[in-house]
Amino acid sequence: MKFFHWEIEVDVEETKKQYEKNWERCQCKDCHNFYKAFESLTATENQVFTDLGIKPSQCVHVSSFGETDKRLVLYHATYHFVGKIIKGKPVSTSEWKEDKVVKEGNLTFVITDELIFVPEGFSPPILQLDVSIELPWVLG
Repeated sequence: MKFFHWEIEVDVEETKKQYEKNWERCQCKDCHNFYKAFESLTATENQVFTDLGIKPSQCVHVSSFGETDKRLVLYHATYHFVGKIIKGKPVSTSEWKEDKVVKEGNLTFVITDELIFVPEGFSPPILQLDVSIELPWVLG
């Protein structure tokens, strides 16, 4: 399938099965805010995840980088899916630059094959979706 910069082969059903495993999520305040605020993604932003079979609320790793000048919280999130790149190149962490990333709504993301935080038993072949997003603080 064509997915922004890439042509990828994705096993959507197998990816969905992986996300049914409900691995343990961090419950710190920053992560809890991320999960809650992430529920307000637009349909277009949510489509990025559903096209790959990813359950957006089941993030394997979230980092918070504090408040931005827009008074939003900057987050970086790591997701995985079962698939491989057919055309295009994976983007390494060191290449996270404007000409390499994709922007969809409030999401900025890349696909990489530099895998970190892969849940135990996740079915190969595995690719990683790294997402950056600014979200409001929604917890009281």
